[in-house]
Amino acid sequence: MMADPTGQIILTERPLIDNTSMDIEGMLDTYNENTFGQTYATFMKGHGFDPDGRSQVKYISDPELAYVMLRYRQVGGEIYPI
Repeated sequence: MMADPTGQIILTERPLIDNTSMDIEGMLDTYNENTFGQTYATFMKGHGFDPDGRSQVKYISDPELAYVMLRYRQVGGEIYPI
């Protein structure tokens, strides 16, 4: 991610996808189709998931990798484990 300008911004700013940064109900009403916000809200609501329902990252000591794993979990990574 550090080799890509967008990846660098994400790793520097470390934004989160959670209930404090997103309003799932509001996103369904206000976001345009085929945007991340609308697609994410539809998926989360359709499956009964809560953005804050993801477990904490454990056993990863590297802060950058722990953040990447957290974001992976926030966008449904635990649903489809690798």
